[in-house]
Amino acid sequence: MVRQETGLPLVRLEGQTAVLDLLTSERDSAIAEATRLRNQIHSLLLQVEPEYELRLPSLKSRAGLAALVRYKTRSNSQVQFERAVSVRRLAKRLALALEQAEDNARRIREMAKERFMPLTRLCGSIC
Repeated sequence: MVRQETGLPLVRLEGQTAVLDLLTSERDSAIAEATRLRNQIHSLLLQVEPEYELRLPSLKSRAGLAALVRYKTRSNSQVQFERAVSVRRLAKRLALALEQAEDNARRIREMAKERFMPLTRLCGSIC
């Protein structure tokens, strides 16, 4: 239930509309989590290898994610080694967040296609 303002009737979210709302919220949360994880990874990489962007693909690409999952430092420092381990751990969490976001986006598209008429079809029938 959502109430816009006092005095207005209650608007009830039911059935597919409620599911779409839930999926959209979950997708948005997964995307926000992916952004936070990329920022953490970027921060760690700057400490390990300040010019990492010259060697690694974009952190927003599939190739970049694959490179992060198997990332190793060239340094012999124990601290840098542990930072690289942390990059790999965060990359696995990033992969999961991106997978969940895409899965929810796919489900949203499927439900919207079944339930909601595209505006072009709507206009074609009344214009």
